[in-house]
Amino acid sequence: MKKFINGAVNFFKGVVLGLANIVPGVSGGTMAVTMNCYDEYVETLGLRKLKKNLFFLLTAGAGMLVSIWFFSMVASSLIERYAVAAALTFAGLIVGSMPLIFSHARRAAGKLSLSHFVGFAMGIGIMVFMATLSGVDPTSAVRELDITVFGWLVAMMALAAFAMIIPGVSGSLIMMAMGAYSTITTAIKEFNWPLLAPIAIGAVIGLLLGSRFVSFMLKKFGGMTYSVILGLVFGSLIPIIMPILPLTFGMETLVGAGCFAAAAGLSYFCSKK
Repeated sequence: MKKFINGAVNFFKGVVLGLANIVPGVSGGTMAVTMNCYDEYVETLGLRKLKKNLFFLLTAGAGMLVSIWFFSMVASSLIERYAVAAALTFAGLIVGSMPLIFSHARRAAGKLSLSHFVGFAMGIGIMVFMATLSGVDPTSAVRELDITVFGWLVAMMALAAFAMIIPGVSGSLIMMAMGAYSTITTAIKEFNWPLLAPIAIGAVIGLLLGSRFVSFMLKKFGGMTYSVILGLVFGSLIPIIMPILPLTFGMETLVGAGCFAAAAGLSYFCSKK
């Protein structure tokens, strides 16, 4: 009975982590910390200590898969139907999560210096450059595979999987900023196997390398690492907002503004927990 209860709890944690990793602006790493399973989360995503974490991998992993598949259906449909409200909701989630990342950077750095501001600017520059390079509307979904799309999806999913490990950073907002969010969630929703192949390859690369690299960088260069992360998060607002400009005054914009405020408040509240 005890093992069954533990399995049910792990399954619920997996559902929450899956939801956190599919909603832009919400950090799977942060949710893992709040549910006291961050060590298992990182080790499982990095495929380390499998024997020790096998039960957690099977139970929480099942919850994550169910959650990601279900919420992918919901998220992709909402994005396609309500582009303005969806974009402003994502922007609100991102804005609300930024104070947490700044506090991480401030605490890790001790005292902010010019190098931290340079790191912040680098993060913004990277996001702007990569978003321009992708040339993909964040609200549109690619459904056909070619060599360019294959490489793009591998790279984007690797970056997203990398980000999923860091508390305070949302892997899905990386996908959104790079124009890959709708493509990936739609591929999961429709079981588009040709597109799921590069997505899976990128996820494995990002998780295996990221779990080790992130641990090293945060331990050795915490302040600078979080400064770059903060720049990445701030820079992600540009490619998210640009496709819906110019905004016109109307019910859709008013609803979007309300969604922005609610999402920012919810994201900030969750980050304080």
